[in-house]
Amino acid sequence: MRKAWLWDETLFGKALLELQPRLAARADPQHTTLANLTSIPASERLRLAKS
Repeated sequence: MRKAWLWDETLFGKALLELQPRLAARADPQHTTLANLTSIPASERLRLAKS
């Protein structure tokens, strides 16, 4: 996978993965949109869910 290293091997990727559910749980709709649509690409969410 072309960008798997970002999510699997960097602290930045790990931080985004930890931040995403916290943003999604916020009451602010802008935060939930950010979390659900832009913080982690759908292809990576699918790949990570399979592993």
